[in-house]
Amino acid sequence: MVTRGFTGRQRSPDIAKRLPPGQSLTDDFPVLSAGPTPHIRTEDWSFTLKVGPKPLARWDWAQFNALPQTKQTRDIHCVTKWSKLDTPWEGVLIDDIRPRPGLTRRRANSRSPIPSTAIPPMSRPPISSGERR
Repeated sequence: MVTRGFTGRQRSPDIAKRLPPGQSLTDDFPVLSAGPTPHIRTEDWSFTLKVGPKPLARWDWAQFNALPQTKQTRDIHCVTKWSKLDTPWEGVLIDDIRPRPGLTRRRANSRSPIPSTAIPPMSRPPISSGERR
């Protein structure tokens, strides 16, 4: 008897090229938690952008939700080895909160005395499937 051996579930070539080695495809959204999810009132919520211990900008719930919102569909690949393809996402892009007044950028290897957030330039895929609202 000849066997091809265990090869796992065969994926279409279209999906296989989007799935990194060692990842398992899921249709749900696995949530891993070490304990109960905390419940935070929106009146108590805040988001602070920092470089090390230095706070650069802070938003409360209303201010953060007033920032530009972007809708995108992306593949998510988790370090716990699951992938979810074509996942709709909506939220605030880091590029929309970085260029705030008083936040300057410089090259990481610059010796300039100009204040810097030391936030390196980000590269992200074009928002071909995204739309701003």
